[in-house]
Parts: sequence; structure tokens; C-alpha cells
Amino acid sequence: MRIRWLAIGSVVAALGALGVAGYGCGGSGPISPSLSLDETFSTALTGRLTVLMKDAPIDDLSQVHVYITGVSTQVNGGAVLSMNQNFGDVDLLALRDKTITVINTEVPSATYDYIGFNLDQNESYVIESGVKKPLAIPNGSVKVNGPFVVTEGATTTITLDFDAKKSLTHHSDGSWSMNPVVVVASISS
Repeated sequence: MRIRWLAIGSVVAALGALGVAGYGCGGSGPISPSLSLDETFSTALTGRLTVLMKDAPIDDLSQVHVYITGVSTQVNGGAVLSMNQNFGDVDLLALRDKTITVINTEVPSATYDYIGFNLDQNESYVIESGVKKPLAIPNGSVKVNGPFVVTEGATTTITLDFDAKKSLTHHSDGSWSMNPVVVVASISS
């Protein structure tokens, strides 16, 4: 699954380049989420950040659902910018040949250390042979390290590849767990 972050004066979060969030994947669609900073710094100069998400096929499962409760990023060595939106359910396997947008909003022009996703394991699950099974996500979050640069008046798009196949473990008792493996597929501005 590829997630695309676009940064150009505005944060365009395309979680896994899921195109427009909600295209058969659940979620409320790409929005400009409410932003909060953990400390004060100038927000006069902004750019756009877009994050997209995408995924590759996996054999044993027909669906892999993760529930995204928030996205955050950190200004290089400083403030954490939280996009506290309840993005919702995303079927990673529906992203095989497409991307969705997770974030699309203005953010301060800066260099960012990472992009992080909070995942709710209580709402996440897989479909195996037509049966819905819980998906344990022990860490509950994933961070993709940068740096990512958002330039004033420009849009930076980051496409992240959420690799469901490498992220999942099928245990001997039939249960499933996920240790998310997400890599940067591309960055453009």
C-alpha cells in the first residue's frame, strides 16, 4: 500500500495514495484536518503536504483493514504537528493499483523528521476465507522517517508504500498480527 504525503505550503495527506480516502476503502475522505502544535512557532509561511498510500497484493487474505485515528509529523528537532482526525477504516488490499489521500492541508514551511500514523487495533481486522478475524497491532502506530521538506507556496507530495504482506504475521493458532512496514515510494514537490 502506498501512502503519499504532499507538502507544498499545505499538507495534502494522501494516506497511501489512496486517491480520495473513502473510495471503497472506508474513511471519511481526504480532508484538511484540524491541526495542533505541541509548542508555538511561526506559521506565517506555509506549504501544502499531501500523503498518499498504496499496497501490493497478498495471497491468503481478501481484505486487510487498518483503522487510522490520527496522523502527525515533527518539525525538525522541534514541534509536533498533530492532524487529529479520525480518518477511519482503510482496506489496504483495495490499494493494490491505486492510491488514496490521507492528508491535504496547509502546514508551516519547514523540514519534518517523520510522518506518523496512529492505528486502532480494536477496529482493525482481516478477512480470511470469508471470515472476519481480529488484527492485533501491538505497537498501535507507525512512523516513517524523513527528512521531508515543505517549501513555502509549493506542494510536497509523499507517497508511502504500506507493505501489508511484509507487515502481517499469521500465527499457528490462526490469529493475525501486524508490525507495520511502511517505506517512502516517492517524494515530489
